[in-house]
Amino acid sequence: MASDHASRNSGDGQAEVTLLSALHSKYSDDGDDDLGDLSFEICVPKSAPGKKASGAMVLPKCLSLNDYHITTIGNVDEVADFCSCVFELDLTKNDINDINDVVLVAGRLPLLTFLNLSSNPLKIGLNQDVQFEPNPRLKTLVLNNSGVMMETVQRLMEIFTELQELHLSLNNYQKITLVKNKPHKNIKSLHFNGNDVTDWPELCKLGHAFPNLETLFMTETKLEKFDSVEETDDAFPKLKSLRISKTAINDWDEVDKLNNFFSALTDVRLTGIPILENFSEKERLNFLLARLTRIQMLNGSRVREETRYDAERAFIRYYNDSEEKPARFHELQKKHGKLEPLVNVDLAPNADPFVKVTFGDKVKTMQIDPKQTVGDFKESLAEFCGIPAARMQLYFTKPPDEWFIGHFAELNNPKKFLYSLLVEDGDNFTVYERRVNPLQHPAGKRHRLANVKKTLD
Repeated sequence: MASDHASRNSGDGQAEVTLLSALHSKYSDDGDDDLGDLSFEICVPKSAPGKKASGAMVLPKCLSLNDYHITTIGNVDEVADFCSCVFELDLTKNDINDINDVVLVAGRLPLLTFLNLSSNPLKIGLNQDVQFEPNPRLKTLVLNNSGVMMETVQRLMEIFTELQELHLSLNNYQKITLVKNKPHKNIKSLHFNGNDVTDWPELCKLGHAFPNLETLFMTETKLEKFDSVEETDDAFPKLKSLRISKTAINDWDEVDKLNNFFSALTDVRLTGIPILENFSEKERLNFLLARLTRIQMLNGSRVREETRYDAERAFIRYYNDSEEKPARFHELQKKHGKLEPLVNVDLAPNADPFVKVTFGDKVKTMQIDPKQTVGDFKESLAEFCGIPAARMQLYFTKPPDEWFIGHFAELNNPKKFLYSLLVEDGDNFTVYERRVNPLQHPAGKRHRLANVKKTLD
């Protein structure tokens, strides 16, 4: 975190820190830290932050000033001139409460496509007496944990006319007050996590406000159920991806509604809900596969037809002897017929697939246990790779086939079970060594090193 910013007292007694003073504090060469004998000669690209031979400051295209106690933009003309080459501006976790000057500056930055104002107390809405010029350049606006009023959001979208991605998480919204007859047709992705709206008809207003919405993030809410199919499909006719993990869904009927209520839905993330608590992780995965008929991506993994086929048949056998059978059981029995019970029916994916593991020039085909975690798997690769698990970066790849173009993901969670990836024969794991930055020294925790001789190429 930055300190000792140039500042002056504002009217309410709070020290005023401008965006320009924060920039000078972060990128100025004045006041080098004393690192004693620790010094390095490094090559800095021309595009990196620093200064030109003329003394003019060079800013990165992706400018981040997180937690610099910025309270105001300052002189709009100076900021617009100073940041004219910035593509992304991240002002997360500052003390900006007036969004008016931010919008003015954004309109003056010809290359700006991304703006993040998360964790700023945006209490002051847009000035109704000011006519802001439309800004067709900004594509992503992030307003998480800002308390920004929906009336302000409505007007921001009228200013940022080509906005495609909007983040409104953790703003304690209880009602949707966006104007229905002013739809914003360019919004394709909406993040609405952790808000207090739980009534589904109320949430459908989001769909009416964004009729072309394709991705909706709505995790960590108290959502329990979906209402009428007509209302839902009318609100979300193009929704392809839905994230509703850590909600209050506690009825399989509500899970089944994902098949019927969202006509375009193919991708779902659904973890951490009460209805799944009484099942093992293997059973959760496969019960969802058996029920969600049109879903092609489940919890981040692509669903193959043979995997769904096995899950559906296991689902039938699971409920064969149950007195109360879900409606889905009868649907699947019509599809697969009556199945004889098997001994020790396991709803998990096929066991012990053969995969290829690559580390540098070393390649090995090995049979793995999908019941192990990512952390355990890394430990098992230590001897093959010759490095400890802590220094491994592990990536999982599914090769393309006639149904799917392929899948690639980094495995960061050491507690994640491999079977949740739907690992199959022929899948690939690639290991890279995590390099330690030689400049990461206890004395150099601030944004730059003192006594560093910079060579501009």
